[in-house]
Order: sequence, then structure tokens, then C-alpha cells
Amino acid sequence: MKTIWLIGWPKSGTIWLSRLLGHYLNIQIDTGFENPATYEITNEEWCLRKDHNLPDKIPLKNNDKILYIARNPYTLTQSYMHYFNTSFAIAFRNIKLGHFKNGS
Repeated sequence: MKTIWLIGWPKSGTIWLSRLLGHYLNIQIDTGFENPATYEITNEEWCLRKDHNLPDKIPLKNNDKILYIARNPYTLTQSYMHYFNTSFAIAFRNIKLGHFKNGS
């Protein structure tokens, strides 16, 4: 089975990209996977995994592939601020400290 890891900060597009890849790879994606920080979906040929850890913290195997999503920190903070209905300063602090609500 081929494994693809999607790595990125919360609110950086990992769910959007996982849906896009899942459709391309013909993997059935349920809507309930959106809250966990880490999840895995598979079919007979592919395993698609999402994680918010840095690539050096991921338990990679020899043939695993990584897609690392890098988003402008300013727009990431704005997205976090609007999603969690908080101030920009609090959103920036929470992102910097790695504090994310709902396990994400």
C-alpha cells in the first residue's frame, strides 16, 4: 500500500487538500474526519494520512511520500481568528504555542 502524508498547521488547507487527493485517488472520504488533528483514510491501493506535526515527528516508512503545506503565517492567523472568533493577538499566541481547539 502506498502512503501519502499531508502535513501542515491547522487552518492551512490540509482538509481541503485531503479531499482533493481523496477524490483523485478514488478514496471514500466521510465528513466526520474534519476535527481530529490526525486521521487516516485508505482504499486497496492508497493510504492518505493527515497530521499537524512537523515532518521530523512523523513515523515514516521507506516509500512514504510527504506533502507539506506552507501557508502565509498572516493569513493562517486570520483564518484561525475568524474560525475560533477570537482576536488576532490571541490567535497568533495560540498558534505560536501550538494550542488548538477541538484537538486540531
